[in-house]
Amino acid sequence: MNQTHERFALDLEEASRIVNSLEAEQRSLSQVYANLLDFSARQIQRCFRGHIGRRLFRQILVVRAVLRVQRKFREFHRRRDETRKKSKVMYRKVLRGLRGVRERDELSHAELLNRVGHNLQVESQWRKAMGVEDTESDLISALYHKKYVRRKLGAMFRQLYWTKAEWSWKKVQQRIKPR
Repeated sequence: MNQTHERFALDLEEASRIVNSLEAEQRSLSQVYANLLDFSARQIQRCFRGHIGRRLFRQILVVRAVLRVQRKFREFHRRRDETRKKSKVMYRKVLRGLRGVRERDELSHAELLNRVGHNLQVESQWRKAMGVEDTESDLISALYHKKYVRRKLGAMFRQLYWTKAEWSWKKVQQRIKPR
């Protein structure tokens, strides 16, 4: 029985060693498998995040492009509406001017100046009351006023020049006559 006991002990040791070695190999394999799963999970997450990031980036580009197109569209319509409004005002002024040209023959110059001046004052007061700034009309009225003042000053200086010229001529004639 001793031999059987020894043989059994040796077999038990060998079986224990084999079991221990199998357990160690199992642990190392499960560690390798866990590392492989962890690496694979990280790779999948990295690829997924990259995919989501690229998708978000493309969406951002599309949204920016859409906003740019909308901005240009609105800007185009705003400019077109402004041009139409300015054109309407200009058309009215031109038509009013044409009516004035047609009626000019019927009116004297003083009446025409009075009407234009009164119209400009009425328009200016209306724009002030409505809070509308129309720099073009202000410019036109300023130019009209400048032209009016220049015309009046020119007439006044011509009158002075002729008066002085007549006075000088009379003086020269008086000097010539006594001789």
